[in-house]
Amino acid sequence: MTPRREAAIDISSIDSQLRAIERNEGTGTLEIDSGVSLRVSSLSKPFSHKIGVTKAALMRYYTRILPVLQPHVQDRALVIEALPRRRWRSNVLSAERWSKGAERSPGPFSEVVSLARDVRNIIGQCGLSAAVKTSGASGIHLVIPLPSQVSFEKSARLALQISRVAVQQQPTRATMERSIKARPTGTIYVDALQNARGKSMAGAYSVRARAEATVSAPIRERELSARLRTASFTVSTMPPRCTTGRLVG
Repeated sequence: MTPRREAAIDISSIDSQLRAIERNEGTGTLEIDSGVSLRVSSLSKPFSHKIGVTKAALMRYYTRILPVLQPHVQDRALVIEALPRRRWRSNVLSAERWSKGAERSPGPFSEVVSLARDVRNIIGQCGLSAAVKTSGASGIHLVIPLPSQVSFEKSARLALQISRVAVQQQPTRATMERSIKARPTGTIYVDALQNARGKSMAGAYSVRARAEATVSAPIRERELSARLRTASFTVSTMPPRCTTGRLVG
């Protein structure tokens, strides 16, 4: 059997083609590689009215970010979520990958950051490490790398145990109550339930369904501070951040 040849994608060529097609009524054929093409349409339609990002700009973003995105999605099951125009005023795509990590999400954001640091300390006390990224919305994801032989069930139990310790240590600030109405006032939801088989989390560098076209951004430990703002990471700011070496691969 002959191994399948990986496509050698010319990023600059695809970027130029997308710009040309967008200028020419937004419909055309994108030549990706020898013998591989993609018919595209409506490239001038807005992805985000708020910051002026078009469908073509979204595609250019994923093209430019591919070198750092690919290692995170290679050989993983992906979910591509399409949201209707009647809700978002434009077609929106969000790539999500099956997860084996602990997800932490919303609350007053400076408090979310503080709690995420505390949870990361708990993970460290267990002899483990955790990568950190923004959710692209109002949360922070802590992703624990585990050996491939660890089952989804075991990883889910680990996430639950870490989350329970966090809640026990800070019962007035953290909660595992899934129902929004039942959560104690002012608490931050520690979500460990996205670790079962088939569950998903926003993939690193994926664009979220938000008016600001924010991105789920890997960050360094020193960036996990009170100054952190998820709105800083968008389809416009992430490619330069990547080329200057400030992204975490």
